[in-house]
Amino acid sequence: MQWKEVILNQRDSGLSINPWCHENNISTHTFRYWQNKLFPKVLDRSAFTEIQDDERSSATDLTDSGISIDCHGWRIYLKRQFDPIILKKCIKTLREISC
Repeated sequence: MQWKEVILNQRDSGLSINPWCHENNISTHTFRYWQNKLFPKVLDRSAFTEIQDDERSSATDLTDSGISIDCHGWRIYLKRQFDPIILKKCIKTLREISC
């Protein structure tokens, strides 16, 4: 089985991963393993939205934050003196549970 072809077939099907895997008798865990291995998600600048100073001051709970990260429905607030080790653990956890 060529996993790259399998993953591309799923994408072309228009079905989300779970129904497609069920329909094709493929373990979703195995599918996601190969998808992440062959098509790793890379965050670049286009995945982020810059918050301008005027927007930041009007947004609730952002006045004392250094950074707010929104990604796939998750929001992480980082204070100016955040612990980068904690951020790394949060991102690792989000990667493990995101679909």
